[in-house]
Amino acid sequence: MSFYVESDFLLALIKEDDWLSSKAGRLYKEHEGDLVTSSHALLEILMVLDMEEVEEVSELVADILEIAELLYVDEETAFQAAFYMEEGATPFDAFHAALSDGRTIIGSDKNYDELGLERIRLEDWPLVPRNPSLSNSSARTAEVYRLLSPPHSL
Repeated sequence: MSFYVESDFLLALIKEDDWLSSKAGRLYKEHEGDLVTSSHALLEILMVLDMEEVEEVSELVADILEIAELLYVDEETAFQAAFYMEEGATPFDAFHAALSDGRTIIGSDKNYDELGLERIRLEDWPLVPRNPSLSNSSARTAEVYRLLSPPHSL
């Protein structure tokens, strides 16, 4: 079974100071290899990286693509997203909902509950001690955390 991961889950994995970081790390360990996301989630993350003026964008994109398989929009998905917007979803949430295509969504956005979609509530997931090494590629993951961590004062 695969799970659709939303941008907040992915940001929590690559951003050390994210309030959902520990929870996302544990979920990642439990479902590694069974995660999918979309170009829309990637776009949301790129917008955040741009606002935070992160320079190592291509490295972070490569890391995200190792975490989750990327899904794309077809005509049917576009119409399904339009339906979700008519039901009150934001444009990004509507596309995430449509692209989840029956998969359980891992994220913290309550809009999916209102749309009647199955969701693992990232915000309620049991808290575990912070561990920056999410997989065997711990050096790369640690570098991702370093890149997005706030500067440390001396």
